[in-house]
Amino acid sequence: MRIFIAIDKFGSAIDRLAQAVKKYTPHHEIEILAVHPKRATPEVVSEAGKLMEWADIIDVHYWKSGEVIKTASPKVFKSKPRILFHFNPYDADKQEVNENYDMVVVGNSSIQNRVPSAYLVPYGVDLGFFKFSEDYTEEKVVNMAVARIEGKKGVREVAMACKELGYKFKLVGRVSKPDYMREVMEAGKGAIGFLEDVTDEKLREAYYQSAIHVCNSVDSYESGTLPILENMACGVPVLTRNIGMVSDIYNGSNMVVRSGEQNDMEDLKKNLKEMMENRAWRLKLREKAWSTIRNWDIRRMARRISSLYNRLYKPDEALISVIMPTKDNPEAFIDSFVGALGQDYPKYEVIVADSGDMPVRGIVEEARKKVRVPIKYIHFPNNGNYTLAEARNRAVIEAEGEYLVFCDDRIKMEPNAVSVFADARKPKTWLWGAKDGVGKNFVENFSCVSRKDLIDGGMFAEAIRWYGGMTQEIRSRFDLGRGFRFAFIGRAKANETGKSRSKWTKKDSIIEAKWTLFKMYS
Repeated sequence: MRIFIAIDKFGSAIDRLAQAVKKYTPHHEIEILAVHPKRATPEVVSEAGKLMEWADIIDVHYWKSGEVIKTASPKVFKSKPRILFHFNPYDADKQEVNENYDMVVVGNSSIQNRVPSAYLVPYGVDLGFFKFSEDYTEEKVVNMAVARIEGKKGVREVAMACKELGYKFKLVGRVSKPDYMREVMEAGKGAIGFLEDVTDEKLREAYYQSAIHVCNSVDSYESGTLPILENMACGVPVLTRNIGMVSDIYNGSNMVVRSGEQNDMEDLKKNLKEMMENRAWRLKLREKAWSTIRNWDIRRMARRISSLYNRLYKPDEALISVIMPTKDNPEAFIDSFVGALGQDYPKYEVIVADSGDMPVRGIVEEARKKVRVPIKYIHFPNNGNYTLAEARNRAVIEAEGEYLVFCDDRIKMEPNAVSVFADARKPKTWLWGAKDGVGKNFVENFSCVSRKDLIDGGMFAEAIRWYGGMTQEIRSRFDLGRGFRFAFIGRAKANETGKSRSKWTKKDSIIEAKWTLFKMYS
């Protein structure tokens, strides 16, 4: 799926969120363009017009940027599925703006209270990058990280408090109003260290060098903030006002939420001093914060957004996930892969789960350049084991489809196979199709089932570590009191591109598989 994301400017918090969506949904083709709402050049507007023509979905990450790209081609804008994100609370309830979009998304419950019809997709933090530091500083350093240094962020008050309390103040951000910046520097004179337009690595280093992170914005201004999440992830205790998403993550013990106004210096100094002079308390805050933030992985945000894309694109069709396990069988895989990519069903993805010593990643990457079908690729080592169950399970976890079609790497589906399965799909019904015109008995290697039903039923049994028992195990387990039925769909057809290499050469494996099944179900 082709996604055009319009942001305000590169390097902003909105851009960082968009880049995370692109990074963690590589099965989509995503192009990100910075469209400044006030300073967009004719070249940028023209490029926006081209990207709207190219895209399957238009994703506007800032409503004012959306107003600009609309001017590039109003007709094209209206002809494509459109999704609008409100990452800031102000103007989120502008009905005349929201009505231009098929879907509106907000990042926290305080904004959703203003736009009840919007989908809620919480922000997240890259926990693989902003790692918890076991080496917590002994220095009395306070940090603030703000995109723009301006009065609404309350930077001057924090600088003044740090100077009066004798704490070092590390400020990371970008100067928005030079006069205000001079006031900040004067208020924190002798205590302040300023870092401008830093890399993510330098930002993380600033967090690691800090004892406390402070957020001091005015009410109804911030909707995040991302630095709160990042500091919690890094193990830096947070002192904040109750703004934006704070109410969504505060549990009474994972941060300090002060009740004073932004400019209430006595309240600010009191809370800051209580935290700084009680290291034992801060150590507890660190651990409590991490216990919260571990559930705010930015990959969750990206996955939820991908699900919204899937819902928005061809909304009358269910997404089907075609799962292809493969292991050191590249020639047969190519035929099967071509069959999977040539389906006439209008909305499906292909997931390749590869445990081979001869990975087919290159084949998959080449295919991604030539087809519009979303393709996900998983590779994991086999360690000399029979990996069919694990391969399928890994793919099931990655799948976003409501229903799953399983097609092994030696089976080439007819072009309408997925459509036939989709037409026949039912809850708690495992369908199987005809291979080489034969379909006497259920075999799961060319079949279709609900993803939820399969997960609820325990997925595939990785205890079956030998060839020869997978089908019997599935049938036995899902027959046992789960209310499942198995149905043959003869119109779903495929042809085997090669017989199993294991059936007659691995008699010992078959014996072990049958013995395992006997112990499981006797």
